[in-house]
Amino acid sequence: NQDLTDGIYNILLEDDAGNRSTVLSEQTFTVDLTKPIPDNLFLINETDTGFDISDRLSNKASPEVRFTSEQGLRIAIQHVIDGESGQSTNSVSKEDFSYFEVDGTYTLTFSSGVELTDGLYNIIAKDSSGNESLVSEDLSFIIASWPL
Repeated sequence: NQDLTDGIYNILLEDDAGNRSTVLSEQTFTVDLTKPIPDNLFLINETDTGFDISDRLSNKASPEVRFTSEQGLRIAIQHVIDGESGQSTNSVSKEDFSYFEVDGTYTLTFSSGVELTDGLYNIIAKDSSGNESLVSEDLSFIIASWPL
């Protein structure tokens, strides 16, 4: 028994006499095991207020975020919380932000009145096959309300 790899597969039926079915589009399926790889995350429209325009550090409670990746992803935002018992995460409500994508460039904005609390935020991307991007420092931003 061998696991399938990424690719498009056809289902063929064969009877005991060796007669094979014709491949129809309904008999084709795709295996996609590749995680999305978001890249080039920036805070845009002067919402990166850190030491340089690419450090993803902001004292704005509702930054605008842009990154690139494959088309058609679903996006989530995760807030990392440091507590006495270690780190935990909370998801930012999908009602609190929106995003749009044009040719693999995603722009995220927060709903009017939404203000993020201080801390680290990760962008999580999931494709239509359910593959989820890995959490990495390059896909995160920091909200710090204290003067930068």
